[in-house]
Amino acid sequence: MAFNNFVTLAASGGSPSYSLTDQGRTFAMSRDERSVPVNLANGLTKKYFMAVKYSFNLEWQMLPGPQSRTFDKKHARDAIKELVDLEDTLLLTLQRTSTGSPSGTTTSHTVWVESYNEDIVRRDFGAGIIWYNVKLDLKEQ
Repeated sequence: MAFNNFVTLAASGGSPSYSLTDQGRTFAMSRDERSVPVNLANGLTKKYFMAVKYSFNLEWQMLPGPQSRTFDKKHARDAIKELVDLEDTLLLTLQRTSTGSPSGTTTSHTVWVESYNEDIVRRDFGAGIIWYNVKLDLKEQ
């Protein structure tokens, strides 16, 4: 399942809401099936699915701090950090534009931040910009 473009992350109340940049971004999604085996009277075993939850891994390389320095003018490190610092659940909205489903299909997931890591990779004092490598791991609630 591939997701290109259009990743939006918002606070649980809907504000603030940021469309995150594609600049240097990689995206991975994994599925976690929560189930229990059930033994039937006839001796067969079935699996009872209680829930299917997803994990999302987003990484950016050479991500500028301010939105004004991204090539697509979408939000960058400063917006991501603002949402992470809220310490609340977030609403992750993904629009599928490639394989896996028809173009334009949108899915929303209530997630919490499992981990956030950033490394400064470059400081451009002339332009007043700091460039980061950012890793954000989200788990569906």
